[in-house]
Amino acid sequence: MDNLEIQEHLLDLLESGYEVLTESERFAHQLQRRFRSRRLRAACPGWTSPAAGPLNHWLERFWKGLWPEDWPAPPFLRWRLLSQTVVEVPPPAPLSPGPLLVRDLDESFELCLRYGIDPGSADAPTPLVDWRSRVWLSCRRELEKQGLFYPALLPRKILSVLERDPKRAPLGIAMVGFEFAGQWEKALIGALSSLPGNRHLPLPSPETENRALVYSDPQQEVMGLLEHLARAAEEVPLHSLAVVVLDAPGYSPLLAGGLQDLFGLPLEGDQAAYNLFPEPRLTDQSLYHAALLPLTFAHEGESRQRFTGFLRSPYYAFTARHTRALSQWDRYWREKGIEGGLEDLTQPVPPFLEDVLPGNGRELRARFRPLMGRHQRPGSHWVRDLKAFWEGFGFPLLAHEIDQIAWDCLQRILDQFEAAFGETPMTGREFTEWLQGAGEKIHVQRRGLEDAGIQVLGGLEIRGLSFQRVYVPALMGKVLPQPVRSFPFLTPHERRRVQGGTAESQFQFAGHLFAQFHAAAPRVMLSRPLLGLGGDPEPPSPFWPDDREEKQPTRVPWRHFLPGIQRARWVRAGIAGMKAHQGALTECPAHASVSEEGGKGADEDEFQGDPIRIRRSPQDLSYVGPLSLPEELTASAVEVLVSCPARFFFEAILKIAPLPETGRGVDPRQRGGIIHRILAVFGEMLMCRRRETGGDPERPENILARVVDRELKSLLSIPSWQIEKKRLLGKDDRAPGLLTEWINREMVYLEQGWRWQAFEVPFGGLRLRDCPVSICGRVDRVDIHPDQGIVCWDYKTGRIPTRKEVWEEVVSPQVPIYLMALRQGLIPGVPPDPPSLNGGYIDLRSVRHLDRKLIAQGDRPLDPLLLDHEQKISRLVRDVLEGHIRGRWTEGSCEVSCPYECLCGLRLFQEDSPSPSPSRAPHATPDHQVP
Repeated sequence: MDNLEIQEHLLDLLESGYEVLTESERFAHQLQRRFRSRRLRAACPGWTSPAAGPLNHWLERFWKGLWPEDWPAPPFLRWRLLSQTVVEVPPPAPLSPGPLLVRDLDESFELCLRYGIDPGSADAPTPLVDWRSRVWLSCRRELEKQGLFYPALLPRKILSVLERDPKRAPLGIAMVGFEFAGQWEKALIGALSSLPGNRHLPLPSPETENRALVYSDPQQEVMGLLEHLARAAEEVPLHSLAVVVLDAPGYSPLLAGGLQDLFGLPLEGDQAAYNLFPEPRLTDQSLYHAALLPLTFAHEGESRQRFTGFLRSPYYAFTARHTRALSQWDRYWREKGIEGGLEDLTQPVPPFLEDVLPGNGRELRARFRPLMGRHQRPGSHWVRDLKAFWEGFGFPLLAHEIDQIAWDCLQRILDQFEAAFGETPMTGREFTEWLQGAGEKIHVQRRGLEDAGIQVLGGLEIRGLSFQRVYVPALMGKVLPQPVRSFPFLTPHERRRVQGGTAESQFQFAGHLFAQFHAAAPRVMLSRPLLGLGGDPEPPSPFWPDDREEKQPTRVPWRHFLPGIQRARWVRAGIAGMKAHQGALTECPAHASVSEEGGKGADEDEFQGDPIRIRRSPQDLSYVGPLSLPEELTASAVEVLVSCPARFFFEAILKIAPLPETGRGVDPRQRGGIIHRILAVFGEMLMCRRRETGGDPERPENILARVVDRELKSLLSIPSWQIEKKRLLGKDDRAPGLLTEWINREMVYLEQGWRWQAFEVPFGGLRLRDCPVSICGRVDRVDIHPDQGIVCWDYKTGRIPTRKEVWEEVVSPQVPIYLMALRQGLIPGVPPDPPSLNGGYIDLRSVRHLDRKLIAQGDRPLDPLLLDHEQKISRLVRDVLEGHIRGRWTEGSCEVSCPYECLCGLRLFQEDSPSPSPSRAPHATPDHQVP
């Protein structure tokens, strides 16, 4: 027997007058729909509502019908009583009273009561369990005084009533499932099923054939799942397809996005192509986060990040109108080193916000201040001030149905909170934690018909349901079975009685769910990824059928025939663009070997679903047509060119630059630039003083200190730059800084007869043979010695290139370019074609790395080495002019992360590109950046 057969039996019972109790509301709804469909087929009125519903609803309805004197206590009222009790009965150290402790304690009471455990006693109490017992006894007395009890005791109370008065026992009840119900639920179900006329039906566990597909990663797995759904949608009704999502945090976004790409936006009613399972908890909704942003900012450190989140929130009408201007404020804070504090963040207001925030931000501060502070106030005051803040900034701007549902839930929470905690003193942090705790218990569900479209379910919801095909992705060991739950307020013996408290119980429940996957449909498809979202290996679930495992090849939407995925607009647009690109390749005589196979044209309307077929050749894929270059390239641009032509194309020709990242600490690029300026200014001042006085009247350390103070003046308000100043200058002679140690070594260097000739000296017009453009640059320093000749130095605050990288691999050509400029007499003050020419780097990463490293010395012939550089640079420039801009990944691998990866196609094509050998091809690293 499977779920379809048991549902047919339940429908027969419903027609004969039975009332059916189910474990889930979804199961009851499917029974109701099947009942109405059967009535319509039999030409009976279809509006008749069958007596089918979840057990919890029946318990509440039955209890109300008894006209009882006591009622289940609502959450906020229980939390208020518990918070008062916890103050009277303090917890053992290191626990402290607060909303988080109260919520955990409340959940443990519910758990104990559901599984027949007395929270007021324990077999082997620990200090924590002993405290739990004392709190429970006190709280229970207070609840009894008010005629209240915990909701988990409702089945037990109904059972007591039926034992005292058997005449009240309902007849004609059919219960299905409940294999893993709580102790009192099982006891009540057993008592009801023992009555004549009542029935208890277990859920079936059939043996069904299934497919087991293995994909490389979750993205490929979801892509394959969507393909199967698209094909199945042509064979069976959409509502007979179900997807069971076991790993909701990881797979829900991927699946929701993919369904939207293939089937459009989720619609309401019977026009929906798919019906997503209940949305995440209320606390996971964007509107809920936005609503609590003023509270979290005020009571979690007044951080810049929280304040920026408020300014960029689309839910506040005021900020939504000025998002563009307000977003620039965050960059202003980062540049000024402001990390938090309402006063520091809001004054002074930068000039570009004066029209947006008149009065220098006073109104903004005034609206935040009622929510600030650590003092205690009644809960109703916090609710009042929060609502006033929302009203002042025009909250909320609702975007869609989920926002409206979340807003309705939030308003109900505030009303219930005010009713329970209205007169209770609390801090703003406690107020926030109470709201968070209430939001975590509410799940947001879209409105709509559950029988419309593909059904996307959670693991628990599949129990009892029936479909034609069921798909179960992410069948990994971490999700089935679920990890053992942590119950800190339970003893080891109590955990063994609670579902989820031991590995054995979790495994048994997982086996029950796995059987339900097969009971739900005659055709079941299981799948799992080899690697998780983070790239780590994902072991399969113990229930994974190894004997039927099928490994699936990696698929790229526009390279392989994927009729489902190729319906997505972004894939169609990509294929259309590649077809147009193929036409350009075919028209180019130099690339006439490109295959002409493919679709019928680049027009999206004519697309028939066939993937484009281009020969997998990096040379072909990299041709974009003739380009134009500036008349002169900088030495830094040339270094990028020899490292990666594709990056050179994006950076130097298209002028696409990533937004510089700003954050805590010292930016390596900014640090490198400042050190270069300090050394240049210091060198000029020192040489000028020596020429004026003919000696050394002032200690170099004093000159250096003044230069450092001047260059860092605008930055010393930032703590990280205060620390950086100490790193540069040091504390004393026992702990010298980077630049003071550099001075000590340079003084010895000058005493050997060397003279600093030039600092940060620019040059231009460097011509290379067969190169259509000239090169310009700036040499950091040039030194002259009467006997040892000339040496040009390149300061490096980042990684120093090796001699092999410079001369053999030709990936760091800056120093060779400087030497060519010296040879051609382009450096002012330096005679052309000097007899002895040297070049190298000065390592300025730290005191530990401080050193000079010569890579070109006069005793070695430079002409052959420089000629190699000229030829390679000239060839690369000519290639770019002809339109060849292939990325470095086409020749090997990219070992350094690049901001242009998404443009050059590294992530997409590297696996399909020929890689004869993984050659080392690092990207160019700017002088002022530590890789």
